[in-house]
Amino acid sequence: MTIGSSIKTLLFLLLIVPALAQAEESGDDAFERNGFELFAGATFNHGDSNASFGLTYERRVTKRFGVGGLVEYTNGREWVYAVPFSWRITEPWKVMVAPGWEHEDGENTYLTRVGTSYEFEIGDWTLAPEVNFDFVDGDTAFVAGVSLGWAF
Repeated sequence: MTIGSSIKTLLFLLLIVPALAQAEESGDDAFERNGFELFAGATFNHGDSNASFGLTYERRVTKRFGVGGLVEYTNGREWVYAVPFSWRITEPWKVMVAPGWEHEDGENTYLTRVGTSYEFEIGDWTLAPEVNFDFVDGDTAFVAGVSLGWAF
C-alpha cells in the first residue's frame, strides 16, 4: 500500500465515522464514553513469535462507534502506532480498522491493522480476547492476545 492510498484511507475513515454517528439513532441507554485497555499477547510473523504489549485509548463517539489511539511494543523489535476506528456489532463484540505506522530499526512503515475483540465484563473491568492482522509493506503479521479494559 502506498503513502497516497494510505492517506486516502485515513481521510475516508475520518469522514465516514462522524457521518455514521449522525445516522445512528440516539437512545437513552447510557454507556461509558472513554476506555483504556492494556494488551498482552504475541505477534506471529515469518515463523517467528514475539511477545507484544500495548496500550489503547478509545473515545466512543456514539454507542456503536469509537476512535482512539494505540501504542504497542513487540519484544525488542518494533513499535506500532495507530488510530483505531471501532464499530461495536453488539455491546461486547467490536471490530476495528487502524491505520498507523510500524517503527523498526529506525524506519517507519505504513501499517493497517484489522481486528476484532469480545469483551467479558468483570465488575468495573473488561477482559477481551482479541485477534488482529497487521498489513505492512506487502507482509501480514498475526497478533493475538487479551486486553484488560477500564471504561469511564
